[in-house]
Amino acid sequence: MNVIKLLFILIILSIGKSSLGQNNANFTQFFVNPYALNPSFAGADGQKVLSLAYRKQWLGFNESPSAINLSYHSPAKAGLNVGFLLNNETRGLLSHTGFMGSVAYELDFGDHRYIRFGLSTGAAMNKIDLNKLDDNLITDPALANALDNNFTLLGNAGVSFHLKNTHIGFVLPSLFAPTYVSTKSFTVEEVKPLQALIVHASNRFYFSNYKHVFEPYLVYRINSGLPAQLEAAAVVHLNHTIWFGTSYKQDFGVSALGGIKLNKLLALGASFSFNNMGASDLSSPSFELQMSYLLGPKLKNLEVYSFVSTTKPKFIRKTTSQLAAEKRKREELARKNKEEALAKKQAQEALAQKQAAEKEARRKEELAKKDAEAKEALAKKQTEEALALKEAEEKRQQELAKQAADEAKRQEALTANVEPVKQPEPVNIKPEPIKIDSLPKQQIGGPRLRQEAVATIVTPPPHEDEHGEAERITRLDLHDENPTEHHEEDPATQPHAERHEFVQKGGHQDELDYGDYIVVGVFKSDANAKHFSEGLANLKFSADYGHLTLKNLWYVYLLKTESIDIARAERDRYRKMKMFRDAWLLTVHD
Repeated sequence: MNVIKLLFILIILSIGKSSLGQNNANFTQFFVNPYALNPSFAGADGQKVLSLAYRKQWLGFNESPSAINLSYHSPAKAGLNVGFLLNNETRGLLSHTGFMGSVAYELDFGDHRYIRFGLSTGAAMNKIDLNKLDDNLITDPALANALDNNFTLLGNAGVSFHLKNTHIGFVLPSLFAPTYVSTKSFTVEEVKPLQALIVHASNRFYFSNYKHVFEPYLVYRINSGLPAQLEAAAVVHLNHTIWFGTSYKQDFGVSALGGIKLNKLLALGASFSFNNMGASDLSSPSFELQMSYLLGPKLKNLEVYSFVSTTKPKFIRKTTSQLAAEKRKREELARKNKEEALAKKQAQEALAQKQAAEKEARRKEELAKKDAEAKEALAKKQTEEALALKEAEEKRQQELAKQAADEAKRQEALTANVEPVKQPEPVNIKPEPIKIDSLPKQQIGGPRLRQEAVATIVTPPPHEDEHGEAERITRLDLHDENPTEHHEEDPATQPHAERHEFVQKGGHQDELDYGDYIVVGVFKSDANAKHFSEGLANLKFSADYGHLTLKNLWYVYLLKTESIDIARAERDRYRKMKMFRDAWLLTVHD
């Protein structure tokens, strides 16, 4: 007797590894609760569903396999569905208890066409009761070293396609390789989602004015390392109340099945498998019980597939006024959507324009701020330079005044110590005029002397002293508001009215070049000449300056030309201005 018991246990272990974790999908009445077969059917009934199934295999054998399955699934919202499944399977020494949670989603394409996706994950506990064997019978190393309890991961995934009354699905029943006998407390052998595949299909044929239904099913199982298995079933629903049918599973034989449905809420079913002698079965019958109960109200506007309620939804033909109202509603909705889109676009454009205007305003404000800061810095610098120049000039004037006072005192002291000398009678000597031929050869008979020969016999006035330089520089501030202001005097009576000097060009690096110049200032100091020239430039005059070696002076001029006539005309024009009333001509020659 112990030998037979051991042989039975070894058979259980040899086939259990490939099928124990898949009995959720191996129930003969899988169509009563398709969620147990394919997780994408979670919530497919359109309301909450509670299902219970029990299967006993190989009647007449002690410790023969049995399975119990409890599931709950429900639609959640907006095509989302949830569910859970709890099952327990016992095969001799082995006990397998698993739990999985599921989530599914439905895509509705209208006209009773939709696709569903589902995924389940969870864990299982495997238990081996070695106390049921005598110690001298445990010769298998897998049993000798195995732990009493171990845990492993569970998971499956599925997708189903629905076209009116036709339903096709694909299931990956084992995402993780199953492990039942292990020396570890928690085992995940490997992730092998493609080690098994289930393909199933069905179609509902309504007849007798939709009172009755005939629904054939086809299931094809593929498992790596095992032969493929085909299963077919056919069920008839009479008045959507009584149902019966038959099924055939390859290598397991034929089963009879039937049941009843009450108030389209409760379905009860049973099946009986005859004494079959398939390659994977023993000569003993099996039976199965199923119960499925619908809870709560059915959600509206959902595509439904249910074994409990097989009544075909009535098609209500809409009237012309209803169709027209729906058309108006669609057009109104389209118009509102168009207006909202236009308003949104305009708001975005207005916002973009506002942001651009604000950005431009900020840019201009920054530029104005920088310009104001630059002007302020320049004005401050000019003020500081003018103040420094003024202080230097005042200091120089004070030094000159002190020197003049000292010199006057010295002369006064000398005069006091010297006896007066009788002065001789003055002799009137007629000054000899300068001869024309004493001038440079380039000027004899030339245009430069044609109208100003008198200038050659007039003794030129002495150059400006330091006091004259200071007075000339002060003209910059005196006439800065109106530098071109005219006077009412006769230009012929102005100082240097006929002044025209001729100077030979020297070798200074800043020497004036050959030409005719309109001179408006003469300076002993390079700094004063530069300051006066830049001041005239700030007053919008084309002023410049240069040096004459023979005079050892710096000359500020407004015009340089090769034509003496142009120089005279421009000189007369400048003399009408208060600022340049004493302008005169200078000719630099070789």
